[in-house]
Amino acid sequence: MLRIKKLNIEIETADKKFGREIEFSIEGLNIIKGDNHSGKSTIASAIFYALGMEELLGGKNTVAIDSILKNQVPYNKGIDLDIKTSSVTLEVLNLSGKSILLKRFVKHYDIEPRIIQVTDGENIEPYFLHDPNSAQHKKGFFTYFESFLGLNLPIVPKNDGGECKLYLQTIFTSCFIEQITGWTDFFATIPYFGIKDAKKRNVEYILNLSTFEYEKAKNKYEDKKKEISLNWDKKVNIIKDKVNLISGVFDRFPDEVRGLESLAQSKYTIYFKVNEESVTLENYKKLLEEEKKKIESNIDTPKSDIEAKIIKLNTKLKKSLDSLLNFEGVIKVKKNELDSLKKEKNKLSNEMDELTDLLKIRNYTKGADNTIKAFEGICPTCENPISPTLYKHIQVMGLQENKDYLKSQDEILKTYISVLEKEIDNEEKYYNQLKEEYEVDKEIISYLEKDFVSDKNLPSLATMKELVNIENKITRLNSINKELIELYIELKEIAEKWDANEKTKEPYEMSLEDNKKLKMLEDNFKLLLKEFIYGSKREDQIWIAKKDPSKYFPMVKIGDDAPQPIKYNSSASDFVRSLWAYLISLYEVSSVKNGNHLGLFLFDEPAQHAMTESSQTALFKKLSKLNCQSLVFASFEDVADNQRDKFDEILKGFKEDIKIIEIGKRAIVEIKDIKEGK
Repeated sequence: MLRIKKLNIEIETADKKFGREIEFSIEGLNIIKGDNHSGKSTIASAIFYALGMEELLGGKNTVAIDSILKNQVPYNKGIDLDIKTSSVTLEVLNLSGKSILLKRFVKHYDIEPRIIQVTDGENIEPYFLHDPNSAQHKKGFFTYFESFLGLNLPIVPKNDGGECKLYLQTIFTSCFIEQITGWTDFFATIPYFGIKDAKKRNVEYILNLSTFEYEKAKNKYEDKKKEISLNWDKKVNIIKDKVNLISGVFDRFPDEVRGLESLAQSKYTIYFKVNEESVTLENYKKLLEEEKKKIESNIDTPKSDIEAKIIKLNTKLKKSLDSLLNFEGVIKVKKNELDSLKKEKNKLSNEMDELTDLLKIRNYTKGADNTIKAFEGICPTCENPISPTLYKHIQVMGLQENKDYLKSQDEILKTYISVLEKEIDNEEKYYNQLKEEYEVDKEIISYLEKDFVSDKNLPSLATMKELVNIENKITRLNSINKELIELYIELKEIAEKWDANEKTKEPYEMSLEDNKKLKMLEDNFKLLLKEFIYGSKREDQIWIAKKDPSKYFPMVKIGDDAPQPIKYNSSASDFVRSLWAYLISLYEVSSVKNGNHLGLFLFDEPAQHAMTESSQTALFKKLSKLNCQSLVFASFEDVADNQRDKFDEILKGFKEDIKIIEIGKRAIVEIKDIKEGK
C-alpha cells in the first residue's frame, strides 16, 4: 500500500523563492482543480519525479520534467527568472502507517537528479536510482522503496531468455496515468525493460494469479528447449563437417533434436563409394587394411612388374576419369532438373497466390461476376479475352478446388525437390571421394615412372607412396570415427536433457481461484462500463480474454467476426471509459482477493475527448467511495450560456466526500503569495 500525504515544491532564483505546498487526504478522492494551462500537470509530474517514476512520463531524470521546475519560472508578464536550485519533497505512508520524506533535486549545484534523499525519522540517507542495480543493491532507491512498501516483486522472464525483476515502474502503470500517452492504451507508459509480455505479468502480479508461476515455468521450458536445440544444431554441424572431410554420405541422420528413444531408432550410418558400390565406414576401413597388406607384400616389386603396374593404373585412371565425367554429367542433369522443379514450384506458388487473391475478391464481393468470367471468354485475373476455341472446351473447376489441386501439386514438388537435393549432395560427395583417389593414382604413376629408372636395389618409391597414402587414409578414418563416436555420445547427452525438459512441460489449466478472479474482473468491468455510460458495444459482446494474444484484457466479439481488443471497437471517449473501468476493476478484485495493488490512483486529466458530465460524475463518485486514495488532476470550465458551474454540477450530491485542492491560475507561485494567502 502507498499513500501520498504532502507535496512540497521549492524553487530558488537569485533573490526570490517560488513553489507550492499541498497536503492531500490519504483516503478517498482528492481533486486538484485549476484552470487550463495553470500547471496541474506540473504538480502531477513532480509527484512522479519524487517517486522516481518519471519514466512513465517519457524520460529519466529531468528529461520529462517541465521547464518551470528546472530552467526558468514566470514572474511578471514577459519576465522569467533563471532557476538556481529546485527540489521536490514528498511525504508518503506505507501500510503500517510509517511516514518517510522523499526529497529529490531537479536542479542543484552538487547533487544530481539520480539521488533521492530519504528522511526516516531523524535519519537522512541518500539513495541512487536510474543506474544499474538501483532495484537490486542495498543503496538503490527502488530496492529500498520496494521494502518500504512491503512488496516482494517477482523475478520474471525476459525476451532474451534471461530473467529480471518485475520493476516498480511496471506496476505503477496500473495506477499512475499521465494525460498525454496514459489514456491511449492499457498500461500505455510501461518503460521497456525487456520483460516478456510485461502487461500480462503486470495483471498477474496485481491480481496475485497462480498463472504467474505457470507462465514462469512455461517460459523456462521454452528457453531451455531453445538452448538444447541450439546445442544440438552445433553438434550436428560439427559431425557433418567431419564426415564431409572424408567425403562420406549419411543415411538416417537425425537433423532435428529428439529424445533418447527416437535417437536410438535412427542411428546414422556413413557410406563410401568403392567400385561403384556403397560400403559402410567399417567395411571401407577393412578394404583399406587389405589393400595396405597387399601393398606391403609388394614392396620389393621387380622392375619388370612396374611397367605392368603403370599400365594397370593408367587403365584405372581412364576408368576413374570416365566415372568422374559420368558423375559430372549426372550431377549437371540433376541440378538442371532441380532448377526446373524449383521454377515449377515458384510458378505454382504464384498461381496459388493469384487464386488466393481471387478467392478473397469472391468472398469480399459474395462471388459476384468473378467466377463466371471464364465462361464469358474473359480471363478472371487479367481481364483479357480468351480464345473461343480454348474456353469453350475448358472444364472449369471452382477457385477453391483449383487452389487445393495446386497445393497438392506443390506438396509433391516439395518432396521431389527435397529428395533431389539429397541425391545431388550424395553424388557430389562420391565425386569428391573419386576425384581424391584419381589424384592419388596419378601421383603413384609418377612415382612408378621414377622407380622404372631408379636403382633396382632401392625400395619402390611408388609403393612407399601408396603405403603412406593408405596409412594416412586409415589414420584419418580412425580419428574421425573416434570423434564421431564421441560426438554421438554428446548427442545422447543432449537427448537426455531434451527428455528431462519435456517432462517439465505440463498442460496448463487455469486454477479455480484464478477463474474466479478473472470472472470477478469481468463482472466488475462490465458493471463499471454501464456506470460510466459506455455505449459503443453491448455488454454481451464484451469479455475478458483468458487466452493469448490479449490474455487478461477486454475483448469484443460481434456475430461471426473474429474477436478484437475493445480499443478497436470503441469511440475515443468510450475507450477512455473502458480504461477507467478496467483500472478500477483491477483494484477492486485485488483488494477483495488479496492481490498486490498499491491502493492508490493518480489520474491526470481523465476526462479526455470531451467526456460527458454524467460520465465524469460517475467516475468521481466511484473514486470517492473506494477504500483507497485517488489524486485526480482536472480542469472544469463553466458553461457560458447559463453561467452554470460545471464543477458543482458534476460533484452535486457528494462534494462533501471529496477533498478539493484549488491551485488557481498558477501551480507555481512566489512563496510570499502563499504566506499572505494570495
